[in-house]
Amino acid sequence: MRLIFYSETMRSYDLRVEEFNQFFEEGLSKSLAFYKSLTYINNSDINNLIETNLYRNSGLNHHIAKPKVAKINLSIALNSLSQFSGQWYGNWREMQVHHLWLPVRKCVQKITDEVTLMGFQSCFTGDGFGWNYVLKEKNQVIILGFVFHYKDNTNTISKNPHYAFLNNNNQLIWISEDHIYCEFVCNDSNCFQKRHYVISGAAYKEQTKQLNFTHGFQTIYLDNKEDLPAFKSINLN
Repeated sequence: MRLIFYSETMRSYDLRVEEFNQFFEEGLSKSLAFYKSLTYINNSDINNLIETNLYRNSGLNHHIAKPKVAKINLSIALNSLSQFSGQWYGNWREMQVHHLWLPVRKCVQKITDEVTLMGFQSCFTGDGFGWNYVLKEKNQVIILGFVFHYKDNTNTISKNPHYAFLNNNNQLIWISEDHIYCEFVCNDSNCFQKRHYVISGAAYKEQTKQLNFTHGFQTIYLDNKEDLPAFKSINLN
């Protein structure tokens, strides 16, 4: 419940503990169902699209590393989320946002006979809240996410399930129902002279069980709100 004390916007949602827990369970259930529904998506194919359309794109304000799927275990998955812990400021399209990512909390909670929740990370997104989840299914580690977006601080207008795989250089590649997001914390001390993370991505459409990017974007979040970079739309190759 630290999220509620963090933000006046969160407090305006007037959530009881029971409701908050129900949202947590709903996000976990629906993000897992979403992950299992995308049997036609291959991580390597996603990386090929990122390499072709984003990695080599001259319109980027910030470089991204060449994508290559990394092997993960539980520790690596939890650490990949932990790098985003803290407060972040940035521009998302026309909206200036202020995010909070809480530290990852480890746990062992049985979801089904084969799936166990091993950790989660709570977040406030400026217009809502959500969680990242780390699950273990037999010997496979799965990273999921879910965000509840609000309008006018009263009514839920969208529920966004997504899942992630990890690339080298700690790139998290998130896949939602209609977007791909490549996210990483940049540790180059010569870049921006302050802590920041980069979101590069694209909208996609599914055509005959294949994904095709339609338009791209990039934005950079800083750990303070001074001189925030602009959100940038990117023409894809």
